[in-house]
Amino acid sequence: MSTPATEWATAPRDVLRATALAVDEGGGRSMSGVDLVVRSGEIWFLVGAKGSGRSALLSTLVGLREPVAGSLDRHPDLASPDAIGYVPAAASLSADVATTVAEFVSLGLVGLKDDPGRPRVRLARALEIVGLAEAGDRDFNRLPDGARQRALIARALIRRPRLLVLDRPTTELDPTHIAAVLEELVSLQRGEELTVLLATDDIDLAARFATHVALVHAGSLVCGLAGEVLAPDNLEALFGARKHALDGAIVETVRRTLAGHA
Repeated sequence: MSTPATEWATAPRDVLRATALAVDEGGGRSMSGVDLVVRSGEIWFLVGAKGSGRSALLSTLVGLREPVAGSLDRHPDLASPDAIGYVPAAASLSADVATTVAEFVSLGLVGLKDDPGRPRVRLARALEIVGLAEAGDRDFNRLPDGARQRALIARALIRRPRLLVLDRPTTELDPTHIAAVLEELVSLQRGEELTVLLATDDIDLAARFATHVALVHAGSLVCGLAGEVLAPDNLEALFGARKHALDGAIVETVRRTLAGHA
């Protein structure tokens, strides 16, 4: 659902608006009562354990699946072919088709109109951002899992999107590459007002890089500024962790819950 452009004139920075949204999580489960507003330049982390519905919510917000109920409005600018860059949790190509990293990343340009010389500039920048500047000629299918994940991110970034959507992008990345890629995204967010939606179970990354957090737990959603949502007292109330002298003990309980070890 989209709202006429004239209705966005009073709030041009609003990218997405969800009101009383209900999301089908699959398996007979649903999430309801989702209310949030995502504004241009914000970095939202959708944090939840496996099976919590975080990916279903992400897919619904960007139009990959229909909401069960409620209203969901997207800014008219997102209707442009290059407006959204999407990074799935994983992707693979047929091993029978030799594809270089540069060729794979360039697939992100399909459907876009550009000057003849611009694709190479876009490709070089996208590969640089994810740390694959020297890997353009390598076989995509022979890359380690972490490098393939970075190539997926580059394929979305080559579009120069207004909204970058990432579904569990750090699963296969080592900590060094995770930090490097997210720091680059923060730089892009500041310089170009890139808006980011990222689904993860990593509460530490959310605390470090998110401006806003949507915390999914036990069928409910708590949204707001990262510092408020991730405050120890709030996490204690949500996850039932007992209050300890050290706030870190509460955070550790949440980490284990999100990882499925609690």
